Amino acid sequence: MSLTPNFALTPIGSFFTSPKGWARMSIRGPSFFPNYPNDSPAWPYSFDLQYRNDQVLFSSETAADPDLDYTSYFIRKTRPHIQLTFDVKAAGRNKELALLFGFEALSTSRILVFSHADKLGDVTLEVGDTQFLIEVESIDHLVHLYFVHARGPSGGGAWVFRGFSGYVI
Repeated sequence: MSLTPNFALTPIGSFFTSPKGWARMSIRGPSFFPNYPNDSPAWPYSFDLQYRNDQVLFSSETAADPDLDYTSYFIRKTRPHIQLTFDVKAAGRNKELALLFGFEALSTSRILVFSHADKLGDVTLEVGDTQFLIEVESIDHLVHLYFVHARGPSGGGAWVFRGFSGYVI
């Protein structure tokens, strides 16, 4: 049995709407590198290739301090992060959301998950990992989530963001 997500977002398809709700994301601080001759497949992180492949790189050079509180916009705005906003309350009352975060870890990395009010998670990404699950218990209102690219346990950390899939349950 296969489940169809209620919404799916990728770096290119960053807005979704349906009769049951909507979702959008914005991405701040990804890394882009110069084009290499003939868009070398050995280094696929130029802007052109990332756009064509519908992915975004967060490199170790831009990783944020994992000890700061990113619930504050003034701290978060200058750090590399992905903001996800969604409103799926039309799907019904007392529902939850299972959110799959798709990525490719290039080295051991870390993502901190925040709302406006609280830190919701601290996820370590290992090479070979491709997704993690976030559960949102109450979707009876507009929800904002922030996924902050933070330094990993041994510093730095690089990963490629692929997209979100949201499932109302």
